[in-house]
Amino acid sequence: MNAYTKSFNKLYTRNGGLFQRKFKRKKVESDEYYTRLIIYIHHNPVKHGLRKEPSDWQYSSYNSYLSSKPSKIRRDEVLGWFGDLEEFKKVHEINVEEYLPMDLLLE
Repeated sequence: MNAYTKSFNKLYTRNGGLFQRKFKRKKVESDEYYTRLIIYIHHNPVKHGLRKEPSDWQYSSYNSYLSSKPSKIRRDEVLGWFGDLEEFKKVHEINVEEYLPMDLLLE
């Protein structure tokens, strides 16, 4: 299938997978968008019915922010962005739909 994909892409001057749509990317240019993006990332498995809570998704960074275990994430930076740990949790629990960036949600 790899050879067919390469051939097809070369013939039609395109790139990427044949059966996957391109992902969206958007430059983070505002504080509000940065906030919404963090919440969106943590709630994506919930939105798509994979889990009931962000903390239930083992591949999420959400639990790393709640933990005090060593991690490569910038925990202090993100928690500071929301004010503190309690505000971080609070924002993830209430009015989630308000914060989700509609232009990034998958169909």
